[in-house]
Amino acid sequence: MTIGLSMFEPDHLEGICELQDLLWGGGAQANSAYFGWKYQLNPYLEPIHVVLAMDNGRPVGMLGAFGALWETADGQTLLIPCLSDTVIAPSLRSTALFMSMLGRLVEDLRAGGHATLLDFGDQPSAAAMRLRGWKLVDRWAIATRPNGAGLAGRSRATDLDIDLEPEPNLAELAALARAVPFAGAIRHVRDTGYFRWRHANPLARYRYLVARRAGEAQGYLLLHRPKGRWAMNAPTVLADSAAADDETWTRLLAHASALCGDEHLQVPARNLSPIRQAALEASGFAVQHPTGYITRDIDLPHLLLREILPANQPVGLSQSSTWDLSATCGRSWR
Repeated sequence: MTIGLSMFEPDHLEGICELQDLLWGGGAQANSAYFGWKYQLNPYLEPIHVVLAMDNGRPVGMLGAFGALWETADGQTLLIPCLSDTVIAPSLRSTALFMSMLGRLVEDLRAGGHATLLDFGDQPSAAAMRLRGWKLVDRWAIATRPNGAGLAGRSRATDLDIDLEPEPNLAELAALARAVPFAGAIRHVRDTGYFRWRHANPLARYRYLVARRAGEAQGYLLLHRPKGRWAMNAPTVLADSAAADDETWTRLLAHASALCGDEHLQVPARNLSPIRQAALEASGFAVQHPTGYITRDIDLPHLLLREILPANQPVGLSQSSTWDLSATCGRSWR
């Protein structure tokens, strides 16, 4: 077996969809739609940055980077790609193939002038990545609600009307997100264009809860579940939220808990106010905090950073306090 590395070409797509069924689990048609959405229709990054490991003309490994747009507290925007969709054929998983693909991807992004690459996943190779120049910026807690557990205070009287909106007003949600104060120096852009692109994810089921007072939107909460054969055992994740105040956010969470019923519900617990953290714990959510031990923390979301062109990278990106990650929740974010 002779493995070669190649950048994506359109005639690779059929083989990619077959290989990626190990990860995406959507079947040929849905996998093809997902690849098109993630890379070809990404509103921020072109050309496509996908590395393939090829054996006799068929992909046996893939690693990609998709575009993400970030904004700073002083009004600047930054395009910083994010690592995604790592898959390797089972017979090659105990080899150095992942690191070889990663090296090729970094070189491809460097040639395109990109200064930084981020990883928000739960890569089993995180320790090896750190030995090869990646920096662990942060790892954060997850709050988990056992299947079917209720949320304390659900019946409390309120003047908020909270409803499930299958087709929400995306401009309205973007205005809510924009109005939330920064919890750091940089955060992900949540504008109408981003919401529209994310909403089109063909392998995701999104449910939007919107809180209104006298018809005016006060906050929203987005629940994510995957489609495909992995959906049955996957948790429902609070993928994004914005609220005018802690009370609105807490009420949205109460409705989400009721809506999810017997679903396993997870809430990333970073950039939450003390009131919101206390509400989670008081309502029966078990919070798994980072321990500092790789084997214990492997399932927690993290942010790893790779400097590609250090001279072009904004100052402070490797510091945890720089990042407001309230709109990023690990793999379910994308």
